[in-house]
Amino acid sequence: MKFKSRKNIFSYLIFAFTAVIIIFACIQEYLEEGFSISLIPLYIISLIILIFLGGMATTHYIVTPSYIIYKCGFINGKIEINNIHEIVKGKTMYVGFKPALATKGLIIKYNKFDDIYISPETNDTFIEAVLKINPDIKITLP
Repeated sequence: MKFKSRKNIFSYLIFAFTAVIIIFACIQEYLEEGFSISLIPLYIISLIILIFLGGMATTHYIVTPSYIIYKCGFINGKIEINNIHEIVKGKTMYVGFKPALATKGLIIKYNKFDDIYISPETNDTFIEAVLKINPDIKITLP
């Protein structure tokens, strides 16, 4: 079962703020000196924006009979569902690995000390799909 990542206004604001700053800096540079060497940073920054847009467009999670597969831009991986011991629902993880685009998602704790933060469109539907495969997973509310 495939789940798209939930996107909240914060994700869009970060992108818009970054793009506006970059455009403003490029216009300022052009007005002061014209386009000379400033094209190289423009290309680099444009590439960063494209990577960010790619991440926003491709972030999703797939629940298979054995794994949760996640993809966020160029980052992808999988977690064996039988190794998951806890899912924390509705909490945001501010440090660590986060292939997610929104807050109040799910923190999946697996193996002994590993965790990952994801933000499926609906937390409850995602949890139901995982619990059908491994009903021993502990669900924790913050």
